[in-house]
Amino acid sequence: MKHLFIANLLLSILLFGCDDNSVSNNTTNNTNNNNELCAEETCNDLGVCEVTDTGEPYCECEDGYIWDGDNKLACVLPPDNCEGVTCNQNGTCELDEDNSPYCECDAGYTWDGENKLACVPENVDWKPVIYLYPPEPLQVNVQFAVPEDVELLYTYPEYSSEGWCVNAYPDGTLYDCQTGLEFYALFWEGITPDNFDLQTGFVVKSSDTVPFLEEKLALLGLNRREANEFIMYWLPVLKANSWNFIHFALQSWTQSVPLLVEPKPDTSIRFLMLYSPLDVPVQINPQKIIPPKRKGFTLVEWGGRRVQY
Repeated sequence: MKHLFIANLLLSILLFGCDDNSVSNNTTNNTNNNNELCAEETCNDLGVCEVTDTGEPYCECEDGYIWDGDNKLACVLPPDNCEGVTCNQNGTCELDEDNSPYCECDAGYTWDGENKLACVPENVDWKPVIYLYPPEPLQVNVQFAVPEDVELLYTYPEYSSEGWCVNAYPDGTLYDCQTGLEFYALFWEGITPDNFDLQTGFVVKSSDTVPFLEEKLALLGLNRREANEFIMYWLPVLKANSWNFIHFALQSWTQSVPLLVEPKPDTSIRFLMLYSPLDVPVQINPQKIIPPKRKGFTLVEWGGRRVQY
């Protein structure tokens, strides 16, 4: 019996030893198989190739990335919000760190105000309007003195090769010389040279926009109707920002976009409001504004442009 027990014990040791060797060999074989299956899979360098229990390779994608549809061997960004975002054909939709879309605008273009999903030409002058107040009914012709420097986008009434021709009345009413249609101002938008000095200006908090504009527009020489129309157009734009840097281009505007008006006005009040949205206030030397005197045949023009400050 003693010899039989020893024989059985030796047999068990041999069997267990074989089992250990078998497990070790299987593990090595599985690792080798896994390496072979993943040898050519890069996962777009955005993950690590692994193998399922059934021997199927797949990508373990990094955080923020997913499989490319049914292709489990490629890691890509998840479907984003760029679908349908054209950036006005003037840029490329990208994703920020929060995976939110925005337009990377082409050279010569910038965001359309606070709309980061649209790219518009830089140096666009928005809604310049020209008012005419003759002391008595008068036919007036208005032209851009250097038309090659002005790329017109929109005009109303239509700007012809000879400019605008209107019959103007003392209350500002205008009648087109050709159609006889009535207008209260000449409207245009376009791209013009960028020749402005932003060394002075104002930093305005959103909640202070209305009192600021009412004060400054009066100093600039606008009457109440003109000021109302200015504020109605620009208030939603400016109040959308926490703060705004604002500079009123006066002489630089008349030099940048000179007008040829016949007959020549006795008083010409023209300015372009340059603004730049700010997240926080900055220090700026205040702009000095000398109030003009309206007398005789008066021309008034205002508009605005977003700038980078």
